[in-house]
Amino acid sequence: MLVASEQDTFFMSDDLYDLYRLPLTIGAVSLDNVVQIDAQDVDGKIQLELDINRAGITVTRKDGQPLQVQINERAVEYNPTNIGPQYRYTADGRIERRNVFLEPVESLRFSRAIASSPPSDELPNPPQRKGWIISNEDTEIKSVASLERFAGILGYYGFLKQKSLYRAPRLRQRIRVGL
Repeated sequence: MLVASEQDTFFMSDDLYDLYRLPLTIGAVSLDNVVQIDAQDVDGKIQLELDINRAGITVTRKDGQPLQVQINERAVEYNPTNIGPQYRYTADGRIERRNVFLEPVESLRFSRAIASSPPSDELPNPPQRKGWIISNEDTEIKSVASLERFAGILGYYGFLKQKSLYRAPRLRQRIRVGL
């Protein structure tokens, strides 16, 4: 496990820690060849490959194209008269979408890390937090909140898929070995 430095983008995601150490492929909805989170408009699916090991998780597209993710912004206000998600809209009436990465990436590497606050008079030995950092040198993100949201969704749906695969008797032995 790495120790996060000030230059690293450290983020928390308990859902990623739930994943078994096995390769996994999950589907994601897309619009204009970009993975969509909380999507209303979609035009296809993209297969994401997750290579999960002790040191971390590598995410790539199965078709080999660069990966970009967009978060469809939900409105902060709660509207009890409408059922379903409420989105934020741009001036021209489209749903507001926010890219996770400044530029599409070939692959994304999440490495397990530990971070702690600097010591102070009140806390000479501050507690350490387990989390993740992006190991790719060339990956720039727009916001940590968007990255945490994407990582949480990957972990959640990846775990659900692994859980359903684990129920299949022929795969149980492989999964136990991979832990």
